[in-house]
Amino acid sequence: MSQEAKLSFAQSGAVAVADSVDALRNINSIRTTTIGVALSHMLESDDDRYPKVIKEATKIGQQEIDNFGETAVKAKELIGG
Repeated sequence: MSQEAKLSFAQSGAVAVADSVDALRNINSIRTTTIGVALSHMLESDDDRYPKVIKEATKIGQQEIDNFGETAVKAKELIGG
């Protein structure tokens, strides 16, 4: 494989990881806001929906962390690391 091809793969991997970091940051912002709102509502009422919302938001955050890890591993494989 030529140096140019290797560089192209490395750049593609870097872009994929950067996009994954952005997605993780965005999901984390949404998750944190969702949990904050749910906690606020939970303190005002005895509604049992809010603990479920918090649990789901936490689960979604973990899924995004897992997705980031998979992307990083694939990018490393792509550049031959």
